[in-house]
Amino acid sequence: MDEHKLRTLIEGAQSHYGTQYKKLTGAATTEAVRHYLLDLGLNVSSRDCYIRTVPREVDLLILRPAAKGHLGLIYKPEDVLCALEVKNSGSYGVQTSPKIRASFAAISAACPSAHHAYVSLSEQCNYKHAVNTVTLDGYPAFTLFTTRQQRGQYVYDPTDEWTAFDLFVKRFVTGARVLK
Repeated sequence: MDEHKLRTLIEGAQSHYGTQYKKLTGAATTEAVRHYLLDLGLNVSSRDCYIRTVPREVDLLILRPAAKGHLGLIYKPEDVLCALEVKNSGSYGVQTSPKIRASFAAISAACPSAHHAYVSLSEQCNYKHAVNTVTLDGYPAFTLFTTRQQRGQYVYDPTDEWTAFDLFVKRFVTGARVLK
């Protein structure tokens, strides 16, 4: 899979639904990323799950191979390898990066050996509140496309960050150490 196939899967879900609905778009993006991770052979949570003792919903977790969540929803901190924040269309304003950083900090407190990453299908070109590794104080951030309007239509330009995201998650398959 690559960023173009991922985008096609998400757009297919929107088309199948028959109308634009922001919650569906976010859910479809998270599910498409989840299926990609499952295809790599990773043990991945369901979307919108929880880590015991962390008062935050998490989009996706990459888990230790034998980990099983309570009701497929609540996971032990020691089973978490990586927490992923997944967005379809990136930042929604000035508070996005601080909220993500706070979420990652809360997860780190409960899961000190866990890694974290932000992945977004797209972000507006040159958006001043865009999420990136700098705005996340060093946490990895991957934006797969930038968007711009041309003749009333959105144009998606690849950012070349797919390769970095792909390498980041594949390290969990091979067992290599991932640096924060």
